[in-house]
Amino acid sequence: MQKSSKEEFTNASTLQQSSQPTLPTLQEVLNMTAPAPYTLDSFVEFLSRNDHLQPLEFMLEARRYKTSYCGVFQQAGELQTPSQRQLQHLAILWERLVSIYILPGSQCDVKLADDALNRLQRYVDMPSVPPIEISDFTLKQVHDKMAGLIFLLFLNERTSLN
Repeated sequence: MQKSSKEEFTNASTLQQSSQPTLPTLQEVLNMTAPAPYTLDSFVEFLSRNDHLQPLEFMLEARRYKTSYCGVFQQAGELQTPSQRQLQHLAILWERLVSIYILPGSQCDVKLADDALNRLQRYVDMPSVPPIEISDFTLKQVHDKMAGLIFLLFLNERTSLN
């Protein structure tokens, strides 16, 4: 039995779709689980070449802060408060994030949306570190911004190299 031209077209387009590589997510690239040519090194090189490295640097610093924050409060447990030394360490990490990446006009300003910036500025001069949800909110804002056009341009460039 002969195939109709419609069936042949459908089979050809299915073959073409299945032969195209699956593109990684931003998270896979950041976690270093994406296949070549979508490696973290190639993404960093792309960002550097296109003057977009600050958001990635912020995301990595924010992850370090979150890891430290969670470690301090999980280690202390529900019945104990963290030591003064642990809280000072967190405060230093928080201050670094704010002064380098968040405050308008800072060295590597990641240019947050006004709502995110307003939310963060409430915690800038506080004597204690903010709840982790505040840094998570900011991290998500920057992640979503980076996952948009910047990451799509990276994927397009890397795909065209194949």
